[in-house]
Amino acid sequence: MKLFRKNSVAVTVFVVTVIISILLSGRTALVKEANKVEDIFYHGERGDGLSIYSDLKDIIDASRSILSLTQKVADPSTPELVELNRIISDYQSAKTPQEYYDIYSRLILCIDDTSAIFSMFCKDNTIRNQFEGYASIFASKMNTISYDPYNRYVREYEEMLESFPAGLIAKLTFVEEVHAFE
Repeated sequence: MKLFRKNSVAVTVFVVTVIISILLSGRTALVKEANKVEDIFYHGERGDGLSIYSDLKDIIDASRSILSLTQKVADPSTPELVELNRIISDYQSAKTPQEYYDIYSRLILCIDDTSAIFSMFCKDNTIRNQFEGYASIFASKMNTISYDPYNRYVREYEEMLESFPAGLIAKLTFVEEVHAFE
């Protein structure tokens, strides 16, 4: 082990080992924080299931019912109804908060058009009352999502990544972003 008898080589090996250790432990801590933030999206701030994800499930269920009722009074092949059906199907394949947000955004636009079609063609008060009940659930869940703390946690995480040394560690170790639901 003549190699380590020279002080400069030993110091270099030590410094490299320390740097790698700092980067790996820093990356582990950042990934753990990112996972905590993402868990809030799926399980809620207190882990009680009151989350954007659960509200989205309720919105999708209400959308299915809205679609079904609208298809009873209007042509199911109407482009807006076909699009709403596609959005509901796309929800099943979403995996990340950003993908869920993209679906949610499309859904918001499409549900207005679907409501307009329903209003034009529905003459039955019983069906209209059912529709209004599902539309009320949809609106209520949208409101709940708008007050969900998930985006605040995302912003706090992003602020942490902008600080030193977390930002440097994140860049050097390729820590992935956490996407806001907006």
